[in-house]
Amino acid sequence: MSLPRNGAYELFINNGFVYCFELSSNPLLLESDELHNWIRQQPKELWHGMNPPYHKTAYYLKPELYNWFKLRWS
Repeated sequence: MSLPRNGAYELFINNGFVYCFELSSNPLLLESDELHNWIRQQPKELWHGMNPPYHKTAYYLKPELYNWFKLRWS
């Protein structure tokens, strides 16, 4: 699979649900402060997000961090 977002998985939050743009229209999980904190504590070279006021709207995770994300949050 080719990742269209510069080699990253796009996670986006809509109405309290977290979705992965590349994988499905079904939500992966419910949004939580813990999830946002976990992503933001990871090495900065493995992810980036949007600037405020959209900083809790989308994250772009490199494949290796996305794998850890799936293991942690599934």
